[in-house]
Amino acid sequence: MNSTLKTCIVCKKSFPLENFYQRKSTGYLYSNCKTCECIRSNKYKRENKEKVALADHKYINTERGFIRETISSIFQRCKKKNSRKRLKKWVPECTREEIFAELELYMQEYGKICEYCKEPWTYIRKMGIRGEGVKKRGSPITTNFSLDRLDSTETYRVRKPAHNISNLVFCCIGCNNRKNQVTLSDIDNIKRVWEERNEME
Repeated sequence: MNSTLKTCIVCKKSFPLENFYQRKSTGYLYSNCKTCECIRSNKYKRENKEKVALADHKYINTERGFIRETISSIFQRCKKKNSRKRLKKWVPECTREEIFAELELYMQEYGKICEYCKEPWTYIRKMGIRGEGVKKRGSPITTNFSLDRLDSTETYRVRKPAHNISNLVFCCIGCNNRKNQVTLSDIDNIKRVWEERNEME
């Protein structure tokens, strides 16, 4: 028997090891193949919606769960079909792992605070099931952790030798929403007008 193959206990077929999920807690491979595990998982979610909602709610209100979901969302958004053709999809020029690494460095130096307003961010989600979208949970909590692009004309990018300046800002949803599509040149123009008017007084 080929040691690089594993037999699924459900469909009884043999597959390469990469066709089996790995348990994060132990490192061991699942006994059923990825296809059978997806079928089992989807069936369980359909039949146990309340349990799944409670488990998801508990996880995504933890720091790790909330941050993982927030970072994953910027990768998921760029893959979705969008009827608003004028809205540009910002494909990140970095990996999830690189964002996590930059966030860890930021928190070590500054703490868990918004880079804009300097207030602590939160990790609070209303009851809902992951994958059903934020509309199912209602309006967002403005103090929650968020990811912004410093220059809104460029995509998500971490600090690398090719570009020394990161375009990521770790902030709260409130500051992110207020900044929205404002560009750095917009900020310069607003500041210039403010200074000119104050000089006239």
